[in-house]
Amino acid sequence: MKGRKVSFAIPKQSDMKCIHCGKEIPDGSKFCKFCGEEQIVEPPVATSPKAPAQARLSAESAPVPVQATVSGNNSSHLPLLAICGLLGIAVVVIVLISVGNSTQSKNSQSINSASAPFATAQTESSNESTSSNTVMGTSSAGGDVDYFTGSTSAFKVYYLSYLDAINSLDSNLITNCTEEQRQRQAERISTYNSDYVFSNNSITVDSDSFTYGYENGYLVAHFNAKIDNTGKSRESGETFSNTPFLAVTAQYDYDTGVWIITNTSLDPDKTIGPNQITL
Repeated sequence: MKGRKVSFAIPKQSDMKCIHCGKEIPDGSKFCKFCGEEQIVEPPVATSPKAPAQARLSAESAPVPVQATVSGNNSSHLPLLAICGLLGIAVVVIVLISVGNSTQSKNSQSINSASAPFATAQTESSNESTSSNTVMGTSSAGGDVDYFTGSTSAFKVYYLSYLDAINSLDSNLITNCTEEQRQRQAERISTYNSDYVFSNNSITVDSDSFTYGYENGYLVAHFNAKIDNTGKSRESGETFSNTPFLAVTAQYDYDTGVWIITNTSLDPDKTIGPNQITL
């Protein structure tokens, strides 16, 4: 007798357990066969396999905040650059102010030396009608020491150079005057004085005759002077006294800061007062 194959069905182990008593029950059971409680099974939440990738893309595409960074070397230079810039601006401003002040000083032709005319008299330049009709006082200095001393001292230097020009027959030796005055005296030498030589004994100024004022924008002084010379003929050697009385005009030269002689003429009245100063 042939035997038969006997197969045994091996029950499949259930993966489902009762949510109440915890015993295994067949898959898909709606009620537990042990405790009878209904099995409410929540369906599993479906997750998209693309979610992680999309999350990655979202994270990658999100804008990244940019943080302004300054390297240590550059940041350390910023205060120095700012200070240099401010110093540069300050230098430019100082230069502009200096140039402006220099121009203003030159235009006003201010007189700063001790021997120059006083600043109070400089303000009178705005009124050109103030001329030589202003008579100085009768003191020995003529009322204003600087005006008087400056103009009369310039005349002494001029006149002595004029005598040197006569004695040397060279008008180029005449100094402390305008070119026009030098030309006039050169003509006088050739016309009247070429036959003589002179030596000066004294130069006296009448302080009462001293006046000053502004003429055509220039500070001008007028005064009378008495000259005491000794003359001698070149041909015969004969000596004689020479005492001209001169009316003198002097002008203050703002460029050089000194007085210069602009004109001398013989005073026909030969007037000189008692207040005399010998130069």
